[in-house]
Amino acid sequence: MPVFQRDYPSSAEQPWSFIKVSDDIEGGMPHTRGRHIIIPAGLARFIGGVGDDSLPPHIVAILIHEQVHVLQ
Repeated sequence: MPVFQRDYPSSAEQPWSFIKVSDDIEGGMPHTRGRHIIIPAGLARFIGGVGDDSLPPHIVAILIHEQVHVLQ
C-alpha cells in the first residue's frame, strides 16, 4: 500500500495476510487473528479488485489500523 510504504517503510515490508469471512462474524467488523487481517465479506467485495491507490481514505485507515495490530 503506497501510503503505508511512504509513512511507515519498515512496517510496510511485513507481509499482509487477509482472510475473508461471513459478515456475521465479529459483527461484520474487520479485526485480526494472529498475523491475519480478518475482512468481512461485505468489505472484501468493496475493496476486491480495486487498486490501493484508489481506495477511499477511511478504508486505507482501517487496513493500516488492522495491520498495526498484526505488527504488535
